[in-house]
Amino acid sequence: YIQLNRDTICKIHLLDQNGEGEATADIQLCIAHWYGGSKEMSAQNTERAVSDLLGGIDIDGYYTLPMSEISKLNDLVGGVSVKIEDDFSKVLPALKQGETVKLTGDQAETFVRARTEIGDGSNTARMRRQKEYLSNLMDIIKKKSSDDSQFAVQLFTKLQDVSTTDMTTDDIYALSQAVSGARSKGILQLKGKNKEGDTLNDGEMHAEFYASKSSIADTVKALYPLTAVQKEKEKTE
Repeated sequence: YIQLNRDTICKIHLLDQNGEGEATADIQLCIAHWYGGSKEMSAQNTERAVSDLLGGIDIDGYYTLPMSEISKLNDLVGGVSVKIEDDFSKVLPALKQGETVKLTGDQAETFVRARTEIGDGSNTARMRRQKEYLSNLMDIIKKKSSDDSQFAVQLFTKLQDVSTTDMTTDDIYALSQAVSGARSKGILQLKGKNKEGDTLNDGEMHAEFYASKSSIADTVKALYPLTAVQKEKEKTE
């Protein structure tokens, strides 16, 4: 898996309500979801931005789930356990620093979504929490899928009314089977520099993350070793 910083500066297509438009801008990755006239168009635009960021790799499908539905996902898998490393006392005192807690629905949403008044309030700290939650969530899904080959499909079906995707139940089943037999490389992150800037040209300073080209190349090679080797071979031919 790869976790992308929402503040990553990359090429975004500025689509209209019909999903059309040739203009692009180098702005934060999260802005891609603002464009387009439907949830599907927004998801497709984000998929396109991620593909461009990672050197044009093919992405077979997209699946989006609003942060507000994390609580539903969490409870459907029976809760996810995490270690509380940040100070949540101002927003959720039940999550005591230093303890390991099996999160309930609302707690799960706060853990992965909230930022201000938690620890140092940074997106970096929130990404660390999201990484731990996702890693533990995937371990649960893999375990349950090994016990019941239909678990991932059932989970997918129960979330259909709140998710946006171009994937089918057959796709999800095939993916779950492939993942269950694969060796995990963990959750990868791009390396780069954080700073504040005004790429949005709105007169305000916003967080910006600039991924290094070498980190992007290394990450793509780690995820898709055969594809990366083939592309290098084609360059030399």
